[in-house]
Amino acid sequence: MQTVRDEDGTLYLYLYNYKQGGPRPGDSPTQSIHFDYTAAKAFKAILDETFGGL
Repeated sequence: MQTVRDEDGTLYLYLYNYKQGGPRPGDSPTQSIHFDYTAAKAFKAILDETFGGL
């Protein structure tokens, strides 16, 4: 997980997925996804709908 701000100050959350058993030194992520505020809010709604209020 990593947070990053771009030039205009927008905050992004990056989540990384590694192969099973990883990460190990030198490994690169096999997948990544990033969220801005709008995407994070939509994803939270999906999680809340699926698992109840988190």
